[in-house]
Amino acid sequence: MRPRERREIARTAHARQRAQERYGVTLSGSDLMDLRSLIASGRAVALATADLDRQHWLVSLRGKAFKVVYSASADRILTVLSPSHRLPRR
Repeated sequence: MRPRERREIARTAHARQRAQERYGVTLSGSDLMDLRSLIASGRAVALATADLDRQHWLVSLRGKAFKVVYSASADRILTVLSPSHRLPRR
């Protein structure tokens, strides 16, 4: 396995692990791609912008609403926040 592939697996593993810890749901790589496409297609609710690149979104998948942090420049889900996570002040 190449280093780049290892990094990509580690990146998705973090978000998948947080979803399991915080929502009790196992997300697949395909689920993470679905979350990204829901954000890109405007079928998610923008909650806040953490900085120039990171955005907080509320995305519904499989009947459950997830709070996620999305990186527009990397076009990926960085992490899955807890349902009770308080958003940064604007």
